[in-house]
Amino acid sequence: CSPTLNPNSAHRQLQMSADLSTVTWKKEEQPYSDHGERFKQWEIVLCFENFSSGGHYWEVDGGDFVALISADFKTVRTSTHTQPYPYNSVNEVSWSLKKWGNAYKAVHNETETKLTVRDAPKRVGVHLDWEAGVLSFYSADSMSLLHR
Repeated sequence: CSPTLNPNSAHRQLQMSADLSTVTWKKEEQPYSDHGERFKQWEIVLCFENFSSGGHYWEVDGGDFVALISADFKTVRTSTHTQPYPYNSVNEVSWSLKKWGNAYKAVHNETETKLTVRDAPKRVGVHLDWEAGVLSFYSADSMSLLHR
């Protein structure tokens, strides 16, 4: 099951596909209506699904990105500048894979792990195995493991 993006939560610089399956960062703001769930400070969009069982897989387009997974992300939803920087995975219930330039890092509970990635993938696959308690990041191009 792939996640469905929640348009009411999308930051205005994130453009979603019509089927709510992909998101692209845009320099210009999108004309979204005001909504209490909308992220105003960070370029984030939530999905509708709350996973509590099973296996789930989705992909993130290449380029510079942050793929962030959180068990409870509602705590960073307000528009104030006192929000924690969510890309840092500042707690035990959030994980992220970051890419800037040629550098890749996996982050969990404020601990960063630098990753060695030989061929920069065009897409990164994220696989959650809920029952096993395992979150894995793959190069979707070759299905080689980036981090588990």
